[in-house]
Amino acid sequence: PIKPMNGMILIIDDEPGTFGLHKVYFGKRHYGTEVINSVDEAIEFFKEPRFPVDCLIIDIMMPPGSELRDRGVKPGQAGYALIDWLFEQQGKVLGLARFADVPIAIYTQTDASVARSFMDELTKRSALKVSWNVWAKADSGPLGFVSSFLQWFESVRKTRR
Repeated sequence: PIKPMNGMILIIDDEPGTFGLHKVYFGKRHYGTEVINSVDEAIEFFKEPRFPVDCLIIDIMMPPGSELRDRGVKPGQAGYALIDWLFEQQGKVLGLARFADVPIAIYTQTDASVARSFMDELTKRSALKVSWNVWAKADSGPLGFVSSFLQWFESVRKTRR
């Protein structure tokens, strides 16, 4: 895809319909979006990227796919395992020239406090200073998420300039 004026958002979610409305909303605000529908596809993308990524939106509740299943990841926890894998790579992953500069938005259908605890622990173990935030689908709804996400993403970008 051609890089849009405001940046490219990569959405990793196994339910393609979830982000259909978001893509339209992001597009009207000059953000490009690409949706990847499985953890295996996401790992392949990061190994051989097709475009640069400015932000990740990752659904936590996904099936693990073959690569993560081999590591013992259980269904419904693949989003966590994918984020952990990205941190393990520590920027060695292609497609994220500087992983620490790519904010991560976590979108979960469960309690956001679990995802926040996971990210707190992960960032404590890592030398990387990654910006991240968590949204629970039940708390924000689709349009509330998009509005809140864009405000957060813009504030992260401003503080890094």
